[in-house]
Amino acid sequence: MVSAGQIYFNEGQHELIEEFDNFGATDDYHLLDALAYGPDYWRHGTSKNKWKNIIKIEEEILLDRDVMTGYSA
Repeated sequence: MVSAGQIYFNEGQHELIEEFDNFGATDDYHLLDALAYGPDYWRHGTSKNKWKNIIKIEEEILLDRDVMTGYSA
């Protein structure tokens, strides 16, 4: 993934960038080790339409809530 240019680091991720830049020159790869597990746990993003549907369902559920208690009316 890195060699394919599919990994981007946020400029604030100083420690991760430092580990990446020093790869091979140190034994301290804790963040890169954790990143290596990513593909086993990452999932595809949610489409805009699916997200809108989730929000609509949530709003419908919340309409049936008592304002004072938060429980179903």
